[in-house]
Amino acid sequence: MADLSITAADVVPGTSAVIDKAYVYGETVTAGMPVYLSGTGSTAKWMMALNDSVAHCAARGVAINSGSLNQPAAVQTSGYLTINSAATAGASYWVSNTAGKLAPETDISNAEYSTLVAIGVSATSMLLAIHPTGVLHG
Repeated sequence: MADLSITAADVVPGTSAVIDKAYVYGETVTAGMPVYLSGTGSTAKWMMALNDSVAHCAARGVAINSGSLNQPAAVQTSGYLTINSAATAGASYWVSNTAGKLAPETDISNAEYSTLVAIGVSATSMLLAIHPTGVLHG
């Protein structure tokens, strides 16, 4: 399989969505990308998650708006998320080895870190179930 192809315009918070607007983006991010916080305190910024290291793979949410360096960020940290017709009901989606992408579990390979981001509810919806394990897949 391949990374999910999420269209930014189709990303909409769903039922029981929790949105974090406390930080800005640290790079250009598109709605639908999993993100992690880089830095601490008031200098922390949202960056695209990537499964190449424990730090980069520690996703804490999914961007629900697009933005560039130092622009306001809205990141959904829990609840249902509406996307385009990319998900499969019952499938789990993980931080990919491509920055800012979600991959099905079967695409996570050796020497990549595992962070569960969501479970597909339907073709157009997923439930965020963010769990950065810090475990090297193998």
